[in-house]
Formats: sequence, structure tokens, C-alpha cells
Amino acid sequence: MRYLEASRLVQNTNFKKFKSIKIFTSSELQQIEIHLRAEAAIKKIKLDITTNLFGTLNQSLIQDDRKSDFELLVLFPWDVFPELDWRTGGGDTLSWTKEVLDNKLQQFHRMVSIREVDFIVYCDAPYLPTTFNKEEEKLLNHSINMIRNQVFDITLASDVFSLKNYLKTGFPFEAKKLELIAKSILKPLLEPPKLSKKVIITDLDNTFWKGVLGEDGLDSIDASPKDSGYIHFIYQKLIKKLKNKGILIAVVSKNDIDLVEKAFDQRNFEFEKNDFVKIYASYDPKVAHIIELSEYLNLPLESFVFIDDSEVEITQVAKTLPEVTCLKFPGDEQDFITFLAEVSNCFEINEATLEDRNRTEMYNMRENFQKNISNIPPIDIDDFLHSLNMKIVCFNKSERDFTRALQLINKTNQFNMNGLRISDAEFHEIILSGGMLLTAEVSDNSGTHGEVIAMLIRADGEIVSLVMSCRVFDRKLEFVFLLSVLKYSTLNFRFQFQKTDRNDPFCRFYFAISDCLQNGILNRELYRNKFERFERLMECNHSFKNYGE
Repeated sequence: MRYLEASRLVQNTNFKKFKSIKIFTSSELQQIEIHLRAEAAIKKIKLDITTNLFGTLNQSLIQDDRKSDFELLVLFPWDVFPELDWRTGGGDTLSWTKEVLDNKLQQFHRMVSIREVDFIVYCDAPYLPTTFNKEEEKLLNHSINMIRNQVFDITLASDVFSLKNYLKTGFPFEAKKLELIAKSILKPLLEPPKLSKKVIITDLDNTFWKGVLGEDGLDSIDASPKDSGYIHFIYQKLIKKLKNKGILIAVVSKNDIDLVEKAFDQRNFEFEKNDFVKIYASYDPKVAHIIELSEYLNLPLESFVFIDDSEVEITQVAKTLPEVTCLKFPGDEQDFITFLAEVSNCFEINEATLEDRNRTEMYNMRENFQKNISNIPPIDIDDFLHSLNMKIVCFNKSERDFTRALQLINKTNQFNMNGLRISDAEFHEIILSGGMLLTAEVSDNSGTHGEVIAMLIRADGEIVSLVMSCRVFDRKLEFVFLLSVLKYSTLNFRFQFQKTDRNDPFCRFYFAISDCLQNGILNRELYRNKFERFERLMECNHSFKNYGE
């Protein structure tokens, strides 16, 4: 649609509705206004448009208090890195170090956080070359990629940008693309809403934040806009934006609730504890909590999106509750690009009403209740576990290379028989007295998980310590490892078990094998009869060879 056609359409339309839109941008956008009005006129909507003055983006975001129905922010690469702006010629010479880039990204996040607009458009425009150093160019491109995949509602392709127009007038777009751009910009305002999901259920460890709270500790989890925490920071920004548009966000995490509450109380996350409609932190099946949440919110499972970094958890939920959309949180930035697109495709949100923005708070005002989930049957995922092609290699590390195993014993909290910490002197005393340190390494389709199980045993068969990394929970590995121990040694094994504040996962294992204990000693025949079936789920080397053989 050309300029004259758009003008005639606006002049000759019998409008039935009136809408106002405010556009914030660092560029000049006057030439596209008639195309925006024409697109609205097709829907019989008279559109009133206000924009900030050219070059006043930051101060307008802070100071502009004029009311409108819809607020839109249009961004370009140079809004993040001003040195990339064609009109400045590159500004001062700058070295693109990681510190400089992180600083500018943080400044950018502060800028876009100034005002909660309804819609953000990012124009993926080509930018001014500013470095002739390949390493700096690589760092800059990486940061630009991070920006491309920020929490933007729509990204305009690079071919809509016109360098000629931008240098001449400050107007950044190609004239032939104005109708397409206008359609994209007004999409959330003009298109009828599609069926949309209403709830996100998120895991915490290695999803909401980087790290495992129960193992790594409060100081080691990270969701800051730098290094390994960056994608988790972006993820929190995304769900915060969705929460403010009426989407309910809940936590279902295998964790200790007191640790989770402490994490939210003591750490400053983009998404705060009160932003969640519900937090479930326990070692009960996640499926059970999702069912409970559905009943609590009075919403169907079809409206739920479940996000977790664990393939096992994703499979359990997908197999048991096929109505729920399940998305795996990625482990690196490249896969994160696709993940963001998958999340965005689950939602179609136009104008957010006051009721939408306050939906979480309204649910939180309702009386909180808990439902007994003990009658929910266990979930059989044996076929899935078998498909992982797990392999266990067992070692006797009593004599050498025991450093990692001792670290595992002294660091692990959740799958830990008694919480005991073993000093080097205590370890050597047990070994010199005829004791053993048995360990296992695990690998599967995704690669090796390294040394994940360690058992320290006295010469008389008393198990001093039995631990397993949380990386391999819910795979039946602990049962198969103990089967291997029974084949390797003829000792009468006794568990030095002690309940702690953190070892619920081990307690579940201990309860499962408790009917195989007689006078505190593990009955080999009972144990084999009950758990030998798990051996078919994985390949296991039972030899406990000395490390290095």
C-alpha cells in the first residue's frame, strides 16, 4: 500500500472504535505513521499516534506521562551499543572486551526496565563495523546474538532497514517495507487473540538459576546478566514479562522448601518469590504437584507449560500428562534461541488488563490449601530409562585417585546417607584398617556424567557413607550400584543411616530397601529378588576394577 492509498483509506473509513498508541524509539518514525493508521482503519479503528522526539528515547521513557491504550518500544542494535550507530560514525575508538560488553548490556537492561511497555519490537538492522580484531568481533557478535534473543515480542528482519534513509533523515526503514512493518508493529493491537497457554510451571535448579541449590549452596547459584548465569537472567525476564501480562507462573522443584525460601529471601532475582502463584519444593513426583496445581487454580492441564532441564522429568510429565506442553530448558546459548521461540509460541497476548496484571496476586489472596497426593500411583518410565543407554563402570578407589569421591561425600546433601563429612585422616584410617572406597562413573546418550556415586565401607561391612550426585536422580542407578557391590563383596552390609534436614532423596531409597534389612543387615537374596529387574535398564560393569586398569 503506497502513501496516497493509505491516506485515502484513512480519510474514507467509517470508524467504529478509537485507540491510542504511544511509540518510544531512538529513530525518526513519522513516515510510517500513515501506514499504521491505514492498518488500523482496515479494522475500523481510528488510531491516535504519539512518538517521542528524535534522539530523546531515554528521557521520554522516564518522563512521558501522557496516557494511551498501548505503548510500544522500537529498538535497534545501537540502542544497546551506541558505538554501532551509523549516524555517529562509530564514536570514540573502543576495545570490545567482555567487561565493556557486559557493562553496556547491563545499562541496556536498566534502560528497558524503566517503563513496563506493552510490546517491544527489535529491528535486527546491520550495524557499523567498529573493530578489526577477530576476537573482539567474536565477542561483539556473541553479545548481539544475546540481544537478538532477548524478551522481544517481534524481531524485524535486517532487510527492512535502509541505510540511505537513516543517514539522510534518521528514518530507519525501507519505503517498500512500510506496510509489512506496520502490520508487524500493530499485530498485538489489531489481531484477535488465539488460544493461549495460561500457566508456566518452572523448575529451579539449572533452569530458573544456574546451579543446584541443595548441592552447590546458596552462594553458588547464579542468574546474573553475565557468564553462565546470563540465559537464566533472560529466562527470568521472560517469565516476569509474561506474569505482568496475566500468565501464572509456578515452581515445581525437587528441593527443600526452606532452602528455596532462603534463596529468594537473600538473593535479588529479576523474578521474585511473590511473583509466583505457587511454589512446590519437595521430593514428591512432579506429576503429582502439577495435578494439584491444576485443581488449585481450577484450570485445565491443556493450559499448562512445564519447563525443566531434566530429560527424565520432562518424559515423566509428558508420558503421564500428555495434555501438558513440556519444554526442556537448554544447556547452552545456541539451543536457548530455539527454546525462547518455543516458549513465545505458547502465548498470544494482546492488551493486558488490570485484572490480567493482578491475576497472580488475586490467586495468592485465596486460601492456600494442600491436597494429599500419597494415593497417586508411581510412574513407570522403565522404557525411557532403557532408551538412555546408560552405562555404569564401577571402581575400587581405596588406594588411589580418591579425591573426587571424597569431594562428593563432603559436598552432597540430598542423596546422602547421614550427612557425615569425612576428613582425609578419617578416610585413611578406615582404608588402612581394611575398609574400601567404591565408586561408579555413569554415561548415557548425552555423554559422560563422571563419578557420581561413592560408598565408603569399614572392614566389618558398616557403610560409613553412601552418596550420589543429584545429576543422576530418578534413574534407578543407586539400586543397580548396590547390586554390583553385593556381587563384588561378601561382607554383611549395615547402613549407618541418619535422617538429616536435607537428605529426603536418600530417605526414599532407604525406605524402598528397608524390607530387605534384617537386624540391620542387608539380606542379599531379598534385595536381589526385589531389585534385580533394574539391571536390564542399563549396562553395568560389576568388576570394581582399580582405577587406571
